[in-house]
Amino acid sequence: MVWENLKYFIECLRNLSISESLNLKNGFCVSTGSNSGFENWVYSPDVIDDEDKLKVLEFFNKKNLPFAWPVKNNFKISGLFQPVKLAAMSYEPENKENKIYELDNNIKIERINNKFDSEIWGRLSWQGFGGNYDDVPKEYLNLSHEYYMNENHFKIFIAKFNNINAGTFLLNDDKNLNANGIYYFAVIPEFRRCGVARNMMNYISGLKKLMLLQATPMGKLFYENYGFKYISDMNIFSNTTDL
Repeated sequence: MVWENLKYFIECLRNLSISESLNLKNGFCVSTGSNSGFENWVYSPDVIDDEDKLKVLEFFNKKNLPFAWPVKNNFKISGLFQPVKLAAMSYEPENKENKIYELDNNIKIERINNKFDSEIWGRLSWQGFGGNYDDVPKEYLNLSHEYYMNENHFKIFIAKFNNINAGTFLLNDDKNLNANGIYYFAVIPEFRRCGVARNMMNYISGLKKLMLLQATPMGKLFYENYGFKYISDMNIFSNTTDL
């Protein structure tokens, strides 16, 4: 189901006003204009076609943008880099074998409901993934605004530790699967190991929907400790080694 939710997420990206897309024989690709590879996607996970590959490269190279192309199993795409391998994972809050978690009183989760705060969310998520809060590309902030304005598909949240902004996440509400796809799950460095990430997960778990995500090697242990189940590898190919 992680693959189905990822497709839904990319299709939602495709419908944003800032996005451009291209149909392929075996899927499609989407550019949001962001210089971050995980905002530009190719969805064709099962069939690797040389004609499609050339179309993808031409589409993104003309824009001088990186992209992420996830594929299943052990498929390889010749001529592209494989900068990372993600782990598809899921968590069922209503599974009685899973623990019941509560929110800490000093950590609050707030949903973003205005354009001004959507920019704060964008800056904070950029910082959580290693960027500088005061030096965020305008394309990334434009995408943050689009997420806020398309609340039927995207819900963005900030976690506050003692009323100080500490972390972010986005939920892609997939009604077909009755699931929440989790994206942009990040905590800024000074608030790591303070329970912020666990409390963000506690909040999402409290929504009582199937939780789906793609974990980086660094984040996988946290999700496993929380109770997420590994489903499969997700090989990511790109035109760059830096995603």
